[in-house]
Amino acid sequence: MSSVLFVLAVYSLLASWAMWLDRASGAGFRTAAAFIVWGLLRWVVVAPILWFIGVHGFEGEGTLGAMYRATALAHAPLLLQVMPLDVSFANVVAAIWFVLALMVAGRAVLGLSVRRAAGTGVMAAAGLLIVSNVFLVPIAIFGVV
Repeated sequence: MSSVLFVLAVYSLLASWAMWLDRASGAGFRTAAAFIVWGLLRWVVVAPILWFIGVHGFEGEGTLGAMYRATALAHAPLLLQVMPLDVSFANVVAAIWFVLALMVAGRAVLGLSVRRAAGTGVMAAAGLLIVSNVFLVPIAIFGVV
């Protein structure tokens, strides 16, 4: 439960920051709620992807619950996007740091070597990117959010 609250706190801060930056457009509660739900869904998706790749692809050993806890902490680097930096620079640094945090989560939870954890983290981030874009297509077409 604390993992859910942690991820919720991270994406709530990011949503409030995005609303503050975009205050001229009138982004409101619905936009913030969609941002937070999207973040929670990303977390719910990335943990099983990382666990599955690590266990079945790289012969790691660990539980899915432990992977959810570790990947919740891996979302902390995304808060770098709140820093008063150039937005594109902050996004790139946050994304790289997120992938590195996924590698550490894979290594810690699954007991993988550094090389295998690196492969697991990169593949999980790529899987998350693919799944996120697959979900964006119906949202763009039907305007769900």
